[in-house]
Amino acid sequence: MRKILAILFMSMFLISLAAAFEFDNAISDYDEATETLTFRNGCLFDIGWTCVGDEVGKVQLKTPKNFEVGRGYNYVWEMDAWGVDEDYNDFLKGFEFEDLNNHKEKVNRDIDIKIFMGMKNISEDTYGCIKEGTTENKTFGCIDYGVNGSRLKEVED
Repeated sequence: MRKILAILFMSMFLISLAAAFEFDNAISDYDEATETLTFRNGCLFDIGWTCVGDEVGKVQLKTPKNFEVGRGYNYVWEMDAWGVDEDYNDFLKGFEFEDLNNHKEKVNRDIDIKIFMGMKNISEDTYGCIKEGTTENKTFGCIDYGVNGSRLKEVED
């Protein structure tokens, strides 16, 4: 009996006492004017006013709510997320979609999350006329085409 109690007592030290549970994170505030969600830690029952912990992060919608796109693989919406701790590597693990026209029934959608890392400048060759002169049919024009310079182009990093 002493061995069992000793094993139970020792196993308590193997469990981290400072674990950060993710099930207690919830939306604590939504600002309609700026379309910003605030997430807090330590919420009971997923109700905003019961949140007693620190702010985990904020997410702001950057595209209009009614943003019509064509069918297929398209850019659909964009958001900014900031204030996220280093402890939360998977801040946005997944999304749940509801059909508002069908009694908020869950909708299964596959999405790709792409993280915008900023812009960078790259050098790109420009093409044009290198040599002008009289062509074979006795008209004046461009005889040789090729790289005639370069320019900086801004692309996603």
